[in-house]
Amino acid sequence: MLTDRNYLPDPEAIHRPKFEDLVQQFKTDYIANVRATDPVLADEIEKTLEQPGELLTKMCETFTQHLLNEIERRNQQAKQLLPGWSRGSNLDNMVAHQGIQRQVLDPGDPDAFPVIPPVQESDDHLLLRYLLQSHAPAAGSRMQYKASCLTLDESAVVTVTKPEFNKVQLTYTLNPEGIAAQIKDGNGLMPIPGHVTVTILAREGDGTASDSLLDKVREHFSRPDVAPGTDQITVQGAEIVPYTIKAVAWIGRGPDVQITEQSLITKLQAYADQQHLLEAKVLPSFITHILHDAGALEREVIEPAEEIRCLPHQAPYCTGIEVEVKVL
Repeated sequence: MLTDRNYLPDPEAIHRPKFEDLVQQFKTDYIANVRATDPVLADEIEKTLEQPGELLTKMCETFTQHLLNEIERRNQQAKQLLPGWSRGSNLDNMVAHQGIQRQVLDPGDPDAFPVIPPVQESDDHLLLRYLLQSHAPAAGSRMQYKASCLTLDESAVVTVTKPEFNKVQLTYTLNPEGIAAQIKDGNGLMPIPGHVTVTILAREGDGTASDSLLDKVREHFSRPDVAPGTDQITVQGAEIVPYTIKAVAWIGRGPDVQITEQSLITKLQAYADQQHLLEAKVLPSFITHILHDAGALEREVIEPAEEIRCLPHQAPYCTGIEVEVKVL
């Protein structure tokens, strides 16, 4: 990912005052407003507000909490205007001005009962394609090859003809059956000058690209408006590096052992899905962090026993997750 949302600092426009400071400011302004017309009453109110259990004090605190909630709502609205924070339909509108639409991975079945909704591209993947858009017109740099892989067949074929001596005609032809949604990741590396190896990670299964998908990629990069004339391009599927996650988690006493086990598996699966990319890495230390964050008081990661760091043509794929939950 060009930009990891998890490590973005809050924009300077985000304002989060402290509850205590805001309560005190509210009391001060309230007393000052009353004192302007009735100093005696202001003194009485000031004494009342010094008592934490008084009804008026609780009312000030309630108003302050409502104000903080409204400030946070506006903070979230402001963040949704920035690409790194935008999600859902907000992100759809953000990327639309670049001519980018969210990919449909599975059309679903509107006629089924119950209706099977379509499966769409994730926010993170859509944001990545948006950030790569400036590199998309033609392959060349590593970023441009990556952009071409992720937008395969979504770029119009450009042809130039001269039907008449005084007329030049530019035609943009879009592929009605694009297959970009079948590609989860891709890159282009130059092991030797002039020879570029394009690696494709498929979205389905463990990421192994089918022959038909690789043929489509080869066809795309053979277009004169995509690959530089100086590059000889070889297309290959990603080498899948399988691994399993096995761990033991100790939790406190309670009736929620099965709930905790499912929660741990869900969080670990999300991490595995996130790392299912070219040149990704799987860290036992991060798996330990996930277990701790999910409520494990003590934890032990059995597999993977060591870090998995993939090369540019490789992608890690989790084949199974086992978590044994024990009670301390």
